[in-house]
Amino acid sequence: MKETLKEVRKSFEEIWSTLTKEQSKYLKDYINRQREGAIKWQQQNSYSKEEVIKILESLVEHPTKPGYKRRDIVKFIEQFKKK
Repeated sequence: MKETLKEVRKSFEEIWSTLTKEQSKYLKDYINRQREGAIKWQQQNSYSKEEVIKILESLVEHPTKPGYKRRDIVKFIEQFKKK
């Protein structure tokens, strides 16, 4: 049976209310450490817009139209950012 978000939240709140202050603090600290670790991992494994442009430029060649690559790559990236 699929639980609704409201049911899950209620179950979570019921469980949370049974924790001692020490357990609650430990769990909050654990959750924060996990979130911080995930943020750090994402930052280390992400490319900046400029890095992506350089990578794509190295893969795309269009010798007859100078500036063609960068303009189209930037446009392509901007389309994906909006999604």
